[in-house]
Amino acid sequence: MAYNTNYNDDYVEINGSKCPHSHTLQGTIEIWDSKYVHITGLTINYAAQGGITLWTGTCSFITINNCTISNCAAFAFKSFNLW
Repeated sequence: MAYNTNYNDDYVEINGSKCPHSHTLQGTIEIWDSKYVHITGLTINYAAQGGITLWTGTCSFITINNCTISNCAAFAFKSFNLW
């Protein structure tokens, strides 16, 4: 199992201010057909659509902790059930 830790006080920020607006992508991060995904301490700003999209019919054991999602055009977090 891989663990990623930040160096000193570094943090990860995704700035979507220059991303194209798309009707096919629902979020800056899309989680499909995945198991045991952990997202911790991520910052998403200025997403063209939304922050995180979770397609629940194909995913399980997803954990999202202590994230900051702001200034998105449509939503911060969205979940779809495919079944």
